[in-house]
Amino acid sequence: MKKTYLFILLFSLIVVTIKAAEVGTSAVYSVAEITFAGPSQTQDNPNLDFWVTFTHESGSPSYKIWGFYDGNGTGGNSGSVFKVRFCPSKTGKWILQDVYSTATLLNNQKEGDYVTATASSHHGFWAVETSTGGGRWYKRNDGTHQFVIGNTHYDFLWKRDAAGITSDVNGNANYYKKLRCMIDGSEGYNGAPPAGTYPNVGFYNSKADVAIKAALIKDLIMDLILYKRLYLDNGEAYVKYIAARYGSYPNVWFCLANEWDIKDPLTSTQAIAMGQQLRKYIPYGNPLSIHPNSGTGWNTALNTTPAWNDHKIAQLKTKDLSDAAANTILNYNRTPIGMPSINDENGYEGAGDVYTKEDVIEGVLGSFSGGGFGSTAYKPAKGTGQYYNGNFNATEHSASAYLKWLADAINANIEFWKLQPVVNSSSIFPAASTEFKVLQQTGTQFAIFTDAAANITANLPAGTWTLKQINAIDKTITTTNNLSGNYSFSAPNSRACINYFYLANASSSPVITAPLASTTFSPGQSVTATATGLNLSWAISIVGGSTFASGTGQSITFQIPTNAANNAQLKIQLTGGTSSNEVVSQLNTILDDSPVIQPITQTVVANTAFSIQLTATGTGTPMTWSSASLPVGTILTTDGLLQGTIATSGNKSLTVTVTDVDGDVNSQTLALQVIDASQPFCETGGMVTVECENYTSKNINGDVIGWEKETTASGYAGSGYMNTTINNYANGIWIEAADLSYDVTFNTTGNYYMWIYRYAPTSSSNSAYVGMNGTAVGATFDNGTGTGWGWVKHTTTFSVSSAGTKTINIRRREQGMGVDKFILTTNASYTPSGNAQVESAKCSSAVQVITNVTNGPKYVQATGLKANDTYYTDRTYTISTLPSALVGAEFIKAANDDKSLTTENLFSATFGTSARVYIAYGATATSVPNWMTNLGFTKIANQQITTSDITFDLYSANLTGTVVFGANKAAGSVGAGSTYFVIAVPEAGSTLKIKGNGTQDTEVQSTVGIYPNPTKNYVTVSAGSRINRIELISASGRVMDMKQIGADQANIQLSAYPNGIYVMVVSLENGQLLRKKLVVE
Repeated sequence: MKKTYLFILLFSLIVVTIKAAEVGTSAVYSVAEITFAGPSQTQDNPNLDFWVTFTHESGSPSYKIWGFYDGNGTGGNSGSVFKVRFCPSKTGKWILQDVYSTATLLNNQKEGDYVTATASSHHGFWAVETSTGGGRWYKRNDGTHQFVIGNTHYDFLWKRDAAGITSDVNGNANYYKKLRCMIDGSEGYNGAPPAGTYPNVGFYNSKADVAIKAALIKDLIMDLILYKRLYLDNGEAYVKYIAARYGSYPNVWFCLANEWDIKDPLTSTQAIAMGQQLRKYIPYGNPLSIHPNSGTGWNTALNTTPAWNDHKIAQLKTKDLSDAAANTILNYNRTPIGMPSINDENGYEGAGDVYTKEDVIEGVLGSFSGGGFGSTAYKPAKGTGQYYNGNFNATEHSASAYLKWLADAINANIEFWKLQPVVNSSSIFPAASTEFKVLQQTGTQFAIFTDAAANITANLPAGTWTLKQINAIDKTITTTNNLSGNYSFSAPNSRACINYFYLANASSSPVITAPLASTTFSPGQSVTATATGLNLSWAISIVGGSTFASGTGQSITFQIPTNAANNAQLKIQLTGGTSSNEVVSQLNTILDDSPVIQPITQTVVANTAFSIQLTATGTGTPMTWSSASLPVGTILTTDGLLQGTIATSGNKSLTVTVTDVDGDVNSQTLALQVIDASQPFCETGGMVTVECENYTSKNINGDVIGWEKETTASGYAGSGYMNTTINNYANGIWIEAADLSYDVTFNTTGNYYMWIYRYAPTSSSNSAYVGMNGTAVGATFDNGTGTGWGWVKHTTTFSVSSAGTKTINIRRREQGMGVDKFILTTNASYTPSGNAQVESAKCSSAVQVITNVTNGPKYVQATGLKANDTYYTDRTYTISTLPSALVGAEFIKAANDDKSLTTENLFSATFGTSARVYIAYGATATSVPNWMTNLGFTKIANQQITTSDITFDLYSANLTGTVVFGANKAAGSVGAGSTYFVIAVPEAGSTLKIKGNGTQDTEVQSTVGIYPNPTKNYVTVSAGSRINRIELISASGRVMDMKQIGADQANIQLSAYPNGIYVMVVSLENGQLLRKKLVVE
């Protein structure tokens, strides 16, 4: 028995020894890759979980690392290889303590094995520096700080081969600290395997892996922009895969999307979910944010507690130091406060954006002067050049060498991570121009950023100071030593200069350097005071009370009592000096104002998820929110985020309470306007007219006032006009101005001229901003000194380069300017007069026409037909032009692989209401299939759809119920090419049925009039409400013509049609569809 036990013990020891194998080695803050054998598959299985836990041999720390499917391990999409990438954070053995998977083959595999980590000089991961600078800057795991200037190669992973990618990474690393790119190549695979192939293991293996590994060697940040469409299609599985594959690289930052709120946008709810999911799978806390559209920054609708992001991105191309600084400060000050702000598009050098190297340098330095980082690229034209394709060339992108020099100068001379922006009047440069910007660490270092020659006086605190003038345009540093007192100096004639003062020798006398005497505090607030001098000791009290905090050294942190009274005086007393007998003190005011809840100024759309950050004024932050009553379908978080979905439109009320840090309470009943979802306005014939009170949405957008509907100034059209209140408010700036948004579906591309019918009470209230998709178009919309009502033409055209729905923006500049309607037209000679122009029609009805489409997924229902849409499920051909009457219609995408089939029963669909059904059939056909004729389809004269592949003729019929559609080349078809597809519009509300001979069999409603009737050359159609569409149908049932109207009256020319009996089918905006018999003589 003893021998048996000894054998078992020895066998166990042998087993343990064999199992605990070294499966990898890695330097600290490098990456070890461990390969696992898993189940064979052809693509990633999103339902397969696989993760491991690495624990250091000392017992701490531990990291949970998710594994990922890697095909055959060498780039093939099919295989059984799974991998884990691990980054050790200190030397020694890291044990695979736990290996878990829902797949039996992977579960417990290599458990107990280890990775050996060796010493390295790598700086490690990036994390927000929270101890200094207000959380504006990043530090590394080793405690060092590097200044970040970035470059952009959006699509270089797709455009370049492995050697080219490596060359681009190395080239960028020689000049920049960060490189932005799409992780999936472009917005999609664009030439790699089809979008349905996900994940594209071959692409990641041969492209993204190459870039990230090469960048790690060079300590270059790879800022990976995820692809929105892949998230919308694959959900959490997409971010889980990306995090598992790249989340262990210390040089990787993540950006959820490029311009997340436009171009196949995410909703704020989707963006939040994407961010929280990605954060969940990242083991090391890599930097994470999301990129907004042009001219904007962080959207507070994305806020969560805790925050899923650790920095905020802005996109503002500007050549001006002051503007770039203001944007960075603005973005930082949006909640959540206390994280870095990065302008990822300060300016792209080259002819594409018309930026010189000096423009780029000034913009990037401007972001720094606002307390943030900046980025650039080289752009010779849209969609070309380095910013898009890569192929880095520092000679061509000439700003690169200057930005490299600037970053090196900052790193070598400035402790930038301790700096914060301050207004000039509160700095040591109180008389300097406000166009110059100041960063400071009170008492220790001060920098004023200048973009022109100037004489400036610095009121230097006690001690001996040094001035370094860092001129980024000339790449020179001029040093002046032994400065003190009020020192006047000359800023150079340079567009980008840092005039940097730092304390060379501190005085032995005690000097309080922070907070400034002008700073106010609130009860419960944490305060850090700092000082210079020798033998320092602190005594903190409320005037009239006893000392509540004391300490020694150059700083002290304390909390203001929560019971401190309003306007109480905080006394900060400091003792020091060579003999410890010098005493200085200062008083700071404590404000205990009660919070005041602010009104909700944002509208929400019924049945659409929303998120609104409630706000309250007051100094007692942080504040806690609660609710007594909320609209059904909503919740309110403790940090004031109202979110949810409201089913019905109308004015909703909610009662909320906010409590500040020391217990002051305010309760209010707020109003929330919920509007029905609005269809876009339809552009027809190169023109669209919109009444401004019929906005798609409005948003105060961070402004001090919002747009409201008014009727006080007579002379408007429609039901009113939109205006902002006059109350001595400062002019708005584009990125932070109250917004009116109007969705317009464009079918006609080209340059559009904008006219606005506006009301100006004075010459100081007659300007606004206009834009498209959140980007300003041109400079201020201004009428000089004009007042009263009148039409004004914008000086810059709107470029509509592709058909589809765009958002037109009108934003406040000066207060008090009213806007009644606007017109966009491609006609450069058009000049409106009066105000009787009829508003354009909406594009589609909310009635669902098509249901129960069979033979999926080859045949699928789709909505909102427009130019640039795909119409096949198995091809990427897109629609180029289509009749405006069909814009916004429902349709059935088809399979072009079925183009040669001859069956009489290909698929079916149900038309839930009487519907006008159209078939787009190849224009090369000389005869259509018999099944089309049997269903009553007739060709519409002079109406076609053109595409990137072929041209389609249009055939129409009135159908209802379930309809069986035959194949493209069924009996009767002659000359057909590509597969047809089906379009449908509702015929709901009709009160008149048409017999086969075109005559009426019920009484025609009198809400539509046509005259003269009988007629010869034309007919006028009038209605009691706006007419969306008119169709002319022959006695045989053939659609002769169809027109989009958008008015309550229309003239129809008939001279081209033969004499006979016709029916005019009139579709009204209110949903009615009416028919009138018409006789043409």
